[in-house]
Parts: sequence; C-alpha cells; structure tokens
Amino acid sequence: MLLGSLSRGEGTWIDRENGFEMLSDIEFFTIHPSGFSDFNSWNKILDDTRFEVFDGDMSLLFHIDNTYVCREKLPDLERKLLTFDARNMGITVVGEDFKNLIPEIDIHNINYYDLKDIMTHRVFSVLYYGFPLKRSGDEISYQYSLAKNSLDLMTVMLVKYGQLLSGFGNRCQAIQRLNVDERIRQYFQFCLSIKLGQTCNISFSISEMEQLFIFISDQLYEEFKVPLHNILVNWKSIIRRNLGKIKRAVFYRHFVYGDHYKRLSATFHRIEPITKREILDNIVLNGYPKEK
Repeated sequence: MLLGSLSRGEGTWIDRENGFEMLSDIEFFTIHPSGFSDFNSWNKILDDTRFEVFDGDMSLLFHIDNTYVCREKLPDLERKLLTFDARNMGITVVGEDFKNLIPEIDIHNINYYDLKDIMTHRVFSVLYYGFPLKRSGDEISYQYSLAKNSLDLMTVMLVKYGQLLSGFGNRCQAIQRLNVDERIRQYFQFCLSIKLGQTCNISFSISEMEQLFIFISDQLYEEFKVPLHNILVNWKSIIRRNLGKIKRAVFYRHFVYGDHYKRLSATFHRIEPITKREILDNIVLNGYPKEK
C-alpha cells in the first residue's frame, strides 16, 4: 500500500543537469499473512530493485520506507497520523485492498503524543538531513527540506482548531481560512508551491524560511497539550512506545535526560551541526536513524 506524498499526488522531483532527481520519500505498507517470516529475502529484493531503478544515486533527502504489517494486526494499528493517512489516502498497488481493516481515526481518538512528536521529527530532519545540504551549497534541496518539514507542522496547527486532515494541499487550504497571521499563511502557501513545483507570487529567502520554520515549531511545541481523556483512549500505545524507548536505551547503553526537542531547537537557533549526542538521543527516543 503506497503512502505519503506520492499516494496523494504531491510528489516532488527537481530537474538537474544529469536528469530528474526525486526528493519525495517512497513510503508503503507491506501487508503479509500470519506466519510469514522471510523478511530478509524480501528486504533484499527491495534493496536490489531500488538500486536498479534509481541507480543508487539519489538526494540525501530521498528514502524508501517500508513497514511490514501482519494482516491480522491491521485493526490493532496504533491510532497515529501515518495510520490516519493510510486509511484516507493510501493506494493499494499490488494485491487485495485491506484499507477497510485499518482503524478509523479522528481528532478525538488519534494519539496526541504522536502529534506532539511531529515538531521533534521535523526539526531533527532539517538538522540531520537539511543542514549538510546547506553546508555543501545545495540550496535547492535545502529549500525543499525547509518547505516540506514546514508543511508537516500544519497538521499540528490545524488540530489546535479542531481539524484533522490528510494531504498538504487540503491542510494549506484549511490554514488559509483560519484566523492565522497573514505572513504564516503566505509562508505555508510558498512552501506548498515548492513541494508541488509550482510558481508562486510570494517569495521567502532561505534565512526567512529558517526563522519562520523554527518560530512556528517552537510555538506549537510550547502550546501543545495532551488531554487526559486522550491518554486514557491510547494508553496501550503509549505504554508500547515507552517500552520501545527503554529497550533502545538498554541496547545502546544511553539514557536521555532533559528535553530532547529543546536541545534540537537550540542547535537550530545557533545554526550549528547536530551533535552525536542529539543523534543518539533521537535513536533511543524515536528509533532512527538506524546507524549511530
């Protein structure tokens, strides 16, 4: 099942001298029957196909993310944003369509801890993937990194106003109708034009994009609250998330203290490279990147 920007018709390519370069991730669920265990062979097929199709030479921003899901466990998937988008916008590419087995998710039962983590994921993404592009002089890819990660923040902003939507275009349209600062509305419109490769009569410099991105992210992080009733609805998923963090902390012999987001934000404000400690903190808390 194809997920993400490509499933919504919002994929991004840029025209380089030696051909088109794909910037959007390819994200999908591989749904398998109970008892299937030959994941290594399947992973090899995916890796071989990736290098055959893309010749192993793609942007640092490009990733192929595959999540294995047992068919019998589809109804028990965590009520998070990825699951919400999969049910609403996922496209079955091969095999039977199982979207009806994915749980129905709305603004009341989605795991708010998953939404709060969006700010951490976005700032980490710009620091880890975007800043090296900036230092190498690849302004086009860095601008895309800022734009795409800024657009992801719209999800959290809309939740504040009681809306949970799929798709950058849908979210941006909803933002335009809200009582939000005009400059922020224009900024999201500009970011969407970059994501979709469209012209825009509004323009922001790289420096302005950096300032608005971290301003919006910091503000959302400080204001976002997880309601008690939401914790009660999602307590099983919350426990599983915390157990995963404990297991990774033990495995890497690294324990995270303090506020991970605020450390990342401070690094961004200083426009400094992400530290090894911040990377390892993220591995323990969020399970990526795979190599420390």
